[in-house]
Amino acid sequence: MTQALPLALKRSLVFLWLVFLLLLALVLGVALGAVSLPVGEVVSALLGLKENPRRF
Repeated sequence: MTQALPLALKRSLVFLWLVFLLLLALVLGVALGAVSLPVGEVVSALLGLKENPRRF
């Protein structure tokens, strides 16, 4: 028989999924906004890995 996960672990897993979905929505919202940008470029900009962003 399988044991059920403790309530605290279930809540932690749900919280992590919600954080992941929030970050995914943020990246997709920026990438698919008024001007389409590649997702990799958006992630690089949000993480501060790109010094010179594109100018439109």
